[in-house]
Amino acid sequence: MGIIIKPTVGIYDLLITIIEGIKNTAIYEEHIMDTRYRPPRIFGDNNQLIPFNFKHAIGTDIIRRYKLKVIDGESIIFFDQLNISDGDKKKQEAQIVLTDSRIVYVLSHSSIHCDKIMIYKIKSIKYNADSKLLDFKLHTPVRKSWFQANSTKYTLKYESKIKAIKLAEQIQKSFKDKYNIKFQNFEDDVIDKK
Repeated sequence: MGIIIKPTVGIYDLLITIIEGIKNTAIYEEHIMDTRYRPPRIFGDNNQLIPFNFKHAIGTDIIRRYKLKVIDGESIIFFDQLNISDGDKKKQEAQIVLTDSRIVYVLSHSSIHCDKIMIYKIKSIKYNADSKLLDFKLHTPVRKSWFQANSTKYTLKYESKIKAIKLAEQIQKSFKDKYNIKFQNFEDDVIDKK
């Protein structure tokens, strides 16, 4: 009996060790992917490699890294990197991604701070120069996080008015025929108010 059992247990131990090694390698590589220096290459339809576009790659990487639901046919329209300060604290980096269906705002080096606003819910966008905030009024109430009540207002820290204007221009250019979004407190010569 021992002649059959010992080799069987040995083969079983070998298989378990190999499977654990493969599992540990996959976990190790996933950890490395979070600290990459170059954004990943993007594959399009039919798994064909798309010509490299840095902003598109960064935007797609942000959506992947924060495990956001991927919307079919979603493409990156605009990407911007912001420096924001919080009083006496040192400056932080934030990244904003505009896709054809949503705005994603994340703080760099934070695994939990990720805001997303669906474009079709935006009623108006206002830049408050005093508090350096980009205020969004929404058609329908949304919950910003699990511990906050639903609200029709959404604010994002956006210190540079020039960069806020670039984002507003891109939103208007991309969605003026699709949605009726009003822009407030932006220069008249930059954005056509509706």
